[in-house]
Amino acid sequence: MDFISLFFSSFFNFYSLSPINQVLASVALIAILFLLIVIYLDNNENFALKRDWRDKKK
Repeated sequence: MDFISLFFSSFFNFYSLSPINQVLASVALIAILFLLIVIYLDNNENFALKRDWRDKKK
């Protein structure tokens, strides 16, 4: 048994969910990870997540 299946089966009981609920749980997990990456990059000084491309002369 590999680590991922052991992790999901023992902690979240992931495989006992219906297939659509497994998809929803996976999408929610990916969304949370994406949100954490965006928050980290937004707070990072060396990475410009928001850039102003407008001409500032006007």
